[in-house]
Amino acid sequence: MEYWDRREGRYRLFSDGERREYGRKKAEEMREKWQKTFLSKSTLLKVRGWTEQGIFRFLAGELVDAGPIHAYRISVIEKIEASKAYKDFMLANPKGKRSKEPKAKNILGL
Repeated sequence: MEYWDRREGRYRLFSDGERREYGRKKAEEMREKWQKTFLSKSTLLKVRGWTEQGIFRFLAGELVDAGPIHAYRISVIEKIEASKAYKDFMLANPKGKRSKEPKAKNILGL
């Protein structure tokens, strides 16, 4: 929708609302594309059950430059998770999320 902008003294092709909506849509597309390719360090720790020591040991040279985010390629992570060395590490690691036992309740039952 083309319209005349009196403040700037020129024709504008899109309204501010249309430009904002386009920006939101593009940002969502980029986010989805990124999430199909990479996993962040926090996602590895919270969702996939990795530990800091496991990341240091198995993903030391695999860090991808993603600005302030520590990111790793999903294909590399899946190869490592399928390896015997990683499985042995996770079984031997008592703090791993996959081998975690429920917390014991205190005297008050909390």
